[in-house]
Amino acid sequence: FYSKQVFSVMPEDLINYASGDFVKTRGVVTVVPGVFSDRYFYIEGVQIYSHKKFFPKLSEGDMVSVLGELSKTKAGVRIKTNNLKDVLVLSHSDIVAEKLNVEDIDETYLGKVVRLTGDIIELKKNRFTIDDGSGEITVYIKYI
Repeated sequence: FYSKQVFSVMPEDLINYASGDFVKTRGVVTVVPGVFSDRYFYIEGVQIYSHKKFFPKLSEGDMVSVLGELSKTKAGVRIKTNNLKDVLVLSHSDIVAEKLNVEDIDETYLGKVVRLTGDIIELKKNRFTIDDGSGEITVYIKYI
C-alpha cells in the first residue's frame, strides 16, 4: 500500500490527480460516518471511504489527516483508506457554515456545510425545496 509515491495535496487540488494515485491530505470533517453511510465521511467536499469501516471516533469540526488511494466517482473525488492509522485526528474547532444563495451552489459544495435562507415551497417526507429568490434547491434528509 505505501510502496508507491504519496502526493501531499490540498483537498481542492485532488481533482488534478489521477485515480490510483496515493495521496495525503488534511481537512475538516463536515459529515461524520453513519450520516450517509457507515463506510464513508466527508472532509471539505472529499469523500473518505473505508470498506472495512476503519475510522477513529470523529466529530464535525475535527481536523484530520488522511492517507489513501484516490478514486473518482460521479459525485466527485474519493480517498479509499486501508487501515485505522490512515485517518488521524489532529485538532477540533467549530464549523462555521458559509452563507450562500441558491444560484451559487454547485458540485464544489458537495459534502460541505452551507447556510441558505429562503421560503420552503415544497415539503415531503424526506426532502424539502427552498426558493431564495435566486433559484430553487431541493434538500434531502437522511434520518438516523
